[in-house]
Amino acid sequence: VRKIDLHELFEFIPGRGGGICNFGDLIVIADREGGINAYSLNENKPVYTSIPNLSGNTENAKESDQIKIFEVHDIECITSSDGNYIVASHEYFDQAVNAKRLAISKFQFDYSNVDVNKSTWKIIFLSDNWQPLTEINNAGRLLYDDGGKIIVTIAPLQINNFDSEFIMDPQSLESQFGKILRVDINDGKSEVVSYGHRNVQGLVQTRLGEILATEHGPLG
Repeated sequence: VRKIDLHELFEFIPGRGGGICNFGDLIVIADREGGINAYSLNENKPVYTSIPNLSGNTENAKESDQIKIFEVHDIECITSSDGNYIVASHEYFDQAVNAKRLAISKFQFDYSNVDVNKSTWKIIFLSDNWQPLTEINNAGRLLYDDGGKIIVTIAPLQINNFDSEFIMDPQSLESQFGKILRVDINDGKSEVVSYGHRNVQGLVQTRLGEILATEHGPLG
């Protein structure tokens, strides 16, 4: 077991959120506010990359402090036939509806030359909007599924994090809340994998293709 104190190497924003993934021995770390850093396990040192920060457009929100909060929920490193990608789930303020959504964005990453990445983050998926605004933890766990698909979790809308009263029934197929979705990372089309969830925080896929999830119970 190797311990690496990232706070001594990078300037992180304190608080929950962020994510970690890897391309071989290169570890990619996102902080809660969208800063992206990399660390080489082989060379045992930070690696400079030109990956731009993620943005949730929350600077354009005017309604409340809650809507202005931006948070990265997870990242996934993907190697596919058409290149390497970093995929992130994060909060996004949609000015068209004056509400936040869970977004999935992707960034094409040149692993062989991390200093000259000329790609930009591209939003490929936006969830149903959070209306009315609520104090929620919207999960956003990511798991790469072969075939250009990413599996993402979306928590149900709750009155608050400590209340079992739901604004949108997780059992209802009329919304994306309380669901595990499979999203195409090329065209953003989604399908429901399972429903009736609370707040899924862990995802893994077995060799047989089964998806296992852990989630919050009635007491959190």
